[in-house]
Amino acid sequence: MVYWTKWGDINTQRLQDQDLINVYIENDATASDVVDFRLTAAEDVTWWKGLFVPPDASGGGCCEIWTQDAKTSDSVALWADQVHNGQVLQFRKQKFLTRPTMYEMGDLNILKPGQRVTFEWAEDREANRTFPSVGAEALGVTVDLPWQDGRYLARPGQTFNASIWMRNHTDGLPWTSSRRYKLGSWRSDVWGISRVEMPRRVPNGEEVQFLFSSIAPTSPARYDFSWRMVQEWVEWFGQVAVVQIEVERPPDPPPPTSGSFDIVFAQEATSWFTYNGTAPDPSVSIAYPTPRHAVIDSVSNGSRHTFYLGHYDARNRRDSGLLLFLPNDVKATEFASLDAEGRRQAHYRGLQSSAPPQLTAKVAWRAPASLTKS
Repeated sequence: MVYWTKWGDINTQRLQDQDLINVYIENDATASDVVDFRLTAAEDVTWWKGLFVPPDASGGGCCEIWTQDAKTSDSVALWADQVHNGQVLQFRKQKFLTRPTMYEMGDLNILKPGQRVTFEWAEDREANRTFPSVGAEALGVTVDLPWQDGRYLARPGQTFNASIWMRNHTDGLPWTSSRRYKLGSWRSDVWGISRVEMPRRVPNGEEVQFLFSSIAPTSPARYDFSWRMVQEWVEWFGQVAVVQIEVERPPDPPPPTSGSFDIVFAQEATSWFTYNGTAPDPSVSIAYPTPRHAVIDSVSNGSRHTFYLGHYDARNRRDSGLLLFLPNDVKATEFASLDAEGRRQAHYRGLQSSAPPQLTAKVAWRAPASLTKS
């Protein structure tokens, strides 16, 4: 049966099927040539709810938005001339194996372009119930993850096994698969599984163990791993079995022990043809923010020109040691006191007319033996 609903019925009273739907209209909340429709579900309204806009006389404007379980909001925007073309809104909800239209509402001509209309499905006759202490008794939850400070710890995307015990207190009725009894993920869809089938027939008063695998979310945070009994398309019922699982940030990778990098030197406009380039400590990493000294194994500039290379610290003080760039004779030295603000300076020795405008030096490095010992 479809009930005709007036705008005045919204926000003021329960509808014919004991539902409660609120409406909120915001002006200048969207583009000036459309009307935005939004459907939201209150905290305890978990079954499928839909808002359908039938096609108008020209065949346009047909759409449906819906909510269910963890999806608590949906929206669609229609051109204003479509909204004002004699259409009606149809409110639908889940019934036994069907999703019939429950209410219809017209007079959409009262809506103005640029408005956002939010319908909140606040209650239905199932969601209006409080959580009963009987029906299903939650006996415990265990997962094969490390336990620390009142919560389980998991790595992002980690697969783990879970065990949940429930006791049947459903007025003498057995839990069976044919009656669509299942264990359901309560108010969450982040565990890679939302329903667990009955492992066997469970008479009233008996306990049952659900064994299944889950996948931890990829985003580090603390989550409720919560489960509740459900009779599919009928109702959630009973106590909630819940523990907290904290998904930890993955550890930083170990710092590198060797590698190479380039220093690009730009020529300064001086008679001495001085070149300057920044060279951060290559052994600095996220895990080790303090600079570590590295040993230079080789330096090459790929040039036929001869350069002298010296190091200057952040205060522009020159180190005593000089590194000589030669095409075939390169000396190794250490990054003495080189920090993230350190820089190197090269001086050209040769004919000024043949000095290149830019010098690129490739440095191969390794960590000192004292830093790589286990």
